Amino acid sequence: MVLVVLLAVSLGATAGDREDVEMLQIQSRPRRMPVIVDTDMDTDDQMALAFLLGEPSIEVKAITTLADGWSNQWSGVQNAMRLTQAWGQPDIPVAYSTRYNGDTQLNMMQPNDLPNPTLLTGIGNFLSEFVPLPFNVRPPSWMYASRLIRETLRKSEHKVDIIELGPLTNLAQVLQEEPELFRKKVRRLYMSGGLIVKRREEGTSEVWPYSSGPDGTSFTGKPPGTSWNIFSDPIAANSVFSFGVPLVIGSSEYEDENQFSTNDTSFIPSSCPLKTAEFLRRAITMLPVANNESESELRYWDESLAVLAIQMIRHHGRKDAAVCKKWERKRFAVMMEAGNDPNVSGGRYSRLLENPFGQRAVQCVESNETEFKTAYYSGICGIYYESPANQRHYW
Repeated sequence: MVLVVLLAVSLGATAGDREDVEMLQIQSRPRRMPVIVDTDMDTDDQMALAFLLGEPSIEVKAITTLADGWSNQWSGVQNAMRLTQAWGQPDIPVAYSTRYNGDTQLNMMQPNDLPNPTLLTGIGNFLSEFVPLPFNVRPPSWMYASRLIRETLRKSEHKVDIIELGPLTNLAQVLQEEPELFRKKVRRLYMSGGLIVKRREEGTSEVWPYSSGPDGTSFTGKPPGTSWNIFSDPIAANSVFSFGVPLVIGSSEYEDENQFSTNDTSFIPSSCPLKTAEFLRRAITMLPVANNESESELRYWDESLAVLAIQMIRHHGRKDAAVCKKWERKRFAVMMEAGNDPNVSGGRYSRLLENPFGQRAVQCVESNETEFKTAYYSGICGIYYESPANQRHYW
């Protein structure tokens, strides 16, 4: 046990702004656990990253962005750096992907056109215009994503947890370059989205190519029941999952139960630092506007995985997470077949299907929404929160 001073740095503060640093609490805690965050920086990724930067249980060692998710990579890097600046950790390295290196056939032969330009109105500029945060003048990391992940793992004295908020493209590249380093230094992978299910027996008319529109290239949708984070690069997902690293999935069912509401300002703790609370109130108001969606359509997708991961990391990977009401243990593989044969894929290309030869995983399939929102808004404010149900396990 070490003595840790938990501080909350007001948004926009620099190292010289000591008057903006506010003591929240001094308690005896275990050391902060190292994590790497890999993300595609949609608005839910941005708010998940804000939580992870504020959460006192962990230390974010590196942030890597993706080029095949729901944001433009140039804005994703800058938004991540705005968050590191605002949460008083401006020197955390943030890296670009090497290239648009999604291996999936969908991207190479029939592009899925992600990110969809019509949905980018408020994603790339959410933290510069809708809810403006200070610009981080430091340059991004000189290393590309896969190298930054490798070097962070190599230098860490302890095993590192990886929190995956987007497609698995970057992690698959790390595996191909140094698989034994990954096996030796990664404690556990926490994956946002997806749901492991049994093979469907009925057929489907929704067969390959799922992305093809009238001109053969325009994007129309993904297979029913699949996850965007898997569908965007199924070959990378297969690589990472087949490797066998310990895996926890915050399933789509779990994440979808954490409904967004503009009334969620009521969960902001009264002890939240003033500037952080102001940011949260404005972000909650502007998220539906920036996403061009009603609040009923929004969920705390990647935020849900971030909170689940933190609660498990605190308890050394055990299922002592108050945000999860139901767990399942499964073996699965990514369905790489595209077609309508119900005995093979059932038209479910990129879905996670039970498979006795596949990867072992634990997935959360039911959420405790109140616990989630309490933990999320506490952590983003830099306040240590432990559910009473879990306190007996922690000490």
